Amino acid sequence: MNAGILTMTDARIHYEMLGSGPPLLLVPGGNGDAGVYTAAARTLARHFTVVTYDRRGHSRSPLTGPPGEERVERHAEDAYTLLTAIGAGPARPWSSSPAATPVTWTVPASSPRPFTGPFTSEVIDRPAPAPPLWTHDRTDP
Repeated sequence: MNAGILTMTDARIHYEMLGSGPPLLLVPGGNGDAGVYTAAARTLARHFTVVTYDRRGHSRSPLTGPPGEERVERHAEDAYTLLTAIGAGPARPWSSSPAATPVTWTVPASSPRPFTGPFTSEVIDRPAPAPPLWTHDRTDP
């Protein structure tokens, strides 16, 4: 595994890259830590170049500038800048959290297309719920 820090003007973004093949960017949601993907990255690395990162302001990606409003657009720029800096784009994005989905929707329009295919999430990819084990037909009043 290759790990590194991408230094930006107002943050240091920790990232990890593993495997070989088409690039796959695992976008963390909620707490923004790449560690949630450690086991998955090892498995996926058999077929992909897996890129994971800690989102700005979380875990190993500290903010280095003055506090300010965190916007989705800024997180999208981080993903684009990271892929460009490490030469891993365009990549297919994936997340286990719908909270991370907007990161790939808001990449700057002036940027070359950093993502291939649709963004996927466990919420989208989850199979339909199993049918109930039994039904209760209540006919009495």
